[in-house]
Amino acid sequence: MSLLQLILYALVLGRGVLLLEPAIFQVLLDNPAAQFVPLTLLFIAGLSDVLGQSVVLFANRVKPGRFVVSIIASVVILIISVFFWAVSIWLTGWFIFDSHQSFVNVLRVVEASYAPLIFGIFIFLPYLGNIIFRLLRIWVFLALLVGVQVAYPINFWQALICCTGGWIVYELMTRLPALPLDGLSRWWWRVTTGTPEPLDIQAKADQVAEQAAMLLSRRSKN
Repeated sequence: MSLLQLILYALVLGRGVLLLEPAIFQVLLDNPAAQFVPLTLLFIAGLSDVLGQSVVLFANRVKPGRFVVSIIASVVILIISVFFWAVSIWLTGWFIFDSHQSFVNVLRVVEASYAPLIFGIFIFLPYLGNIIFRLLRIWVFLALLVGVQVAYPINFWQALICCTGGWIVYELMTRLPALPLDGLSRWWWRVTTGTPEPLDIQAKADQVAEQAAMLLSRRSKN
């Protein structure tokens, strides 16, 4: 399978996941040879999400070296969250519901469920960024609920229990800089970016908008 075919298959898989189609997860599980397709989809979605978040780093004028460190840290967090979520679902299904599924299949379902992050690049938008961020995370969770019900012979509420533990950790990890724990948030920001405090992007956007409005007002008067 060529790289182009792999990307095309990943996008087809992503479309089905975005539409929350159970059949696409069944196709994924029935084709173990296509193990790199969900991984490719995860890479594409993760790249878009990281690029969206990197705008904050540009706005804070983070040095190139620290910029790379921050990007790598974001990628590592994504990988850890995927793996932990898969482990959490696999163990819950096995020990609580006595339902067995190979860990590799569970991991592939989790990887595919991250498809909504393809739109992660848009989280840089002022005003809408935080809303998009939250909606995408909810979308990921809903996709995983569908995938888990396909992978296991369990109902909706059992799938919800399987997914919830990993979801909590996923939220904590992906939102570490935004946690209400000021000390931890500031420490994480300093370690990854080398700057003392993050710039408020929304406030900066408001400032630029006000300056543009004042400039237009002056020109109209002249």
